[in-house]
Amino acid sequence: MTINNALLTLRTLLPDSGSVTKDQIERQVDFALSNPEFDGIDKNLLIREVESLYRVRVEEFRMIESNERKRHWVNESQNQITWNFWERYRTFLQFRKNFA
Repeated sequence: MTINNALLTLRTLLPDSGSVTKDQIERQVDFALSNPEFDGIDKNLLIREVESLYRVRVEEFRMIESNERKRHWVNESQNQITWNFWERYRTFLQFRKNFA
């Protein structure tokens, strides 16, 4: 069997619409590759092909950043900043977006 047949099988195993997680893809790829008809198909290649067909969402992510980036610089510089567009933006949020 070809990789195209494996992709067709995987499209029946995964949701028709919306997005999928990497974990869902990997579980279904493992399941599909357990079929002897798909012997010899590279798992990583198949995963990449499936990922190209779906929107893959990331459930949880973490950012690694230095403590310097977490420094609250606005509080220190607030009086020195000229806020040129604040009034226009505030009006937009209040009247166009109905934000408080």
